[in-house]
Amino acid sequence: MEVTVMGIVIILYLLVCFYVMYFANRKGKSGIAFFLLSFFSSPMLGFLVLLLISTPGKLKKCERCAELVREDAKRCRYCGNENIFFDR
Repeated sequence: MEVTVMGIVIILYLLVCFYVMYFANRKGKSGIAFFLLSFFSSPMLGFLVLLLISTPGKLKKCERCAELVREDAKRCRYCGNENIFFDR
């Protein structure tokens, strides 16, 4: 079986698109949307858009539902939890 250069390039392209998706998930953004943006345009464009989108303040994870909530929130907007939040 012969591996072509084009096959390797396609695999590397997909891996970079998946990395953009992973990075977007880590920043609390939609990974699927950034994967599709990277796949259909360019992974470099996906990274640039992700880096330019600013996150409003520091985010913490709710201890009950594990959703990302702003640090200065009094309660979780998803589950209504008013207990202490912990860092990611």
